[in-house]
Order: sequence, then structure tokens, then C-alpha cells
Amino acid sequence: IQYGGTGLGLSIVKELSSLMNGNVLVDSELGVGSSFVVLLPFIQAENVDEDLLLPASPFSALGSFKNKRVLVAEDNKINQLVVRSTLGKWDLDVTLVENGLEVLEQLQKKTFDLVILDVQMPIMDGLEATRLIRSTLPEPACSVPIMAMTASVLYDPEQRVKEIGMNDYIAKPFKVEELHAKIGKLLSVNMKVAAKPKIKTPALHKMIDLSYLNQIAPDDPSFANEMLSLFEKQSVDFLMRAKADFVSKDYNSLSKVAHSFKPQGAYLGVPELKEITGQLETISREGKDMDQMAKLLAQAEVLIEVMNNEIPLLKSTLK
Repeated sequence: IQYGGTGLGLSIVKELSSLMNGNVLVDSELGVGSSFVVLLPFIQAENVDEDLLLPASPFSALGSFKNKRVLVAEDNKINQLVVRSTLGKWDLDVTLVENGLEVLEQLQKKTFDLVILDVQMPIMDGLEATRLIRSTLPEPACSVPIMAMTASVLYDPEQRVKEIGMNDYIAKPFKVEELHAKIGKLLSVNMKVAAKPKIKTPALHKMIDLSYLNQIAPDDPSFANEMLSLFEKQSVDFLMRAKADFVSKDYNSLSKVAHSFKPQGAYLGVPELKEITGQLETISREGKDMDQMAKLLAQAEVLIEVMNNEIPLLKSTLK
């Protein structure tokens, strides 16, 4: 007999249907099988304007940090792409590494104006890397401004970064203007932000919203295409690893997997996915409520399936 899941799929379908004022019907015949029908009430939509006015901050409206060198430590491929694209648009010279140990190695080879560290990374996390930078490296490396980039829900980030020796932090997924302002402050560069123009973006999707990606890289369909492709790959990997951790009762690993995947929902404009993975991170870390973990995993799987079904259509429009 092949293992087929946690067994809570039907109860999740019923709950989600009820939340949408719908119902689930079942027709079962012994020895033959069962058919399930989901009924959801919808009304015919009226003709709507296909163009949505979205506030955006194109990079031409933000000042340049030309000739400034930034060292970024981030182990997640999608986050790497977002950060590299964003900082590159501001003429920053970006060196990208994947853990704190590589940060220490780079700081001993080159001089940087700023270090941006993900808090949770393999081999050596951002907190330990900061402690070692401040306590073991010579000048000017030991005094380099350090910004934490975190999606963590474990603690008060502002208080924690001050305690460990960091200068500032920004939450993932970051707001473009906020990141620009914080970098400018740490680099002691005053930048004047121009007025935000309005950009028209066609509403071609049902669940996925590319507004944030358009803000990160306006008029760059190849960037959005690459992000969508990465989501397809990483979402499959996330579900495989998360289910394996749940079955093996490795809840600490499950919490880390959920934490790493959490920003992806926000990048693609699906806050429900970010909320679900955030809850999964917290609950699995506690390791007590297995039923709730299974429920959250099932909800994440449903959302990811819907998103991945939309991606091919979205890609066809990004040309």
C-alpha cells in the first residue's frame, strides 16, 4: 500500500468550502469508490476595468549608491534573486554568499561598506557571524555596518539586533523604499526620493499578484519569469521536505523548512501562503499540535497547487 498523505485532506476541503459558504457532497459505492463534489456559490462578475492603478516605486525614483560595496548573506535562491536585483538597480556592488562562515572569509579578503545578513542560515547564522565580526576581526571589518534581514517571528527584531551588535534590521519581504532608506542611513548618504508615479499593470491572474515583483524590477518580465520558475521548483521541494519531516516527526527541521519558504507567498502576492507557513513554523517549533501541523500542511498544498496551475498562463503573458 502506497502512503497517500496525512489523511486530513477531506476535512480541510470541507472547512475551506464552509468558509466560502459552500458544501461538499459525496456519492459512495462499496467496492467501487467514492465521488466528491464541491459546491461553491459565485455570482457572475460584471465587466471591470482590466487595468489596475498600482502605486510603485521604480528605481529611477530612488537615488543611487554608486561605488558602494555590499556583502549579502542569504541561502534561499529566490531571496538571493530579489536582493541582487534590488541592490543592483541602485548601482551597488553586490557580493553574494550563502552563510555566515563565507561572510567572515569575504571580510578578511575585501573591504565592504555594508553587510546584510539573513538571520537563519546553514553552517553559521547571521547572529553568530555578527558576534564573530565584532569580536575577532580587525579594523575596518569589525566596525562595518550590519543589517539583519529576517522573516523570523521568534523575538523582537529591533531589540535582538542591538543586543548582538547589528546596526539595523529589515523584515522579509522588504518594502523597497524602507530598504533604500535604511541603506542610505547606514551608508551616511542622504537620498532624495522623487514622487511616486502610477503604473498600469494588467490584471491577468486570479490568485498570484505580481505587483511586488513589478515594484522590484519594473518593465523586466524576465525577472518575474525567473521568480515564477523558482517558485515552481522550490514549492515542490518545500512540500516534499515538509511532509517528510512531519512523517518522521522531525518538527525542528519542519519549522526551519517553513521559515525558509515563508516569504515566497508575499513575493507572489499571496499573503495567505505566508500566513500559513508562518503558523506552521511556530507550531512545529513547539512540537505539540500534530493535527494543526497536518492541517496547515494541507492548506499550504492546496494554495501551492492553485498557484502552480496559474504560473504557466502568467509566464505566457510575460514576453
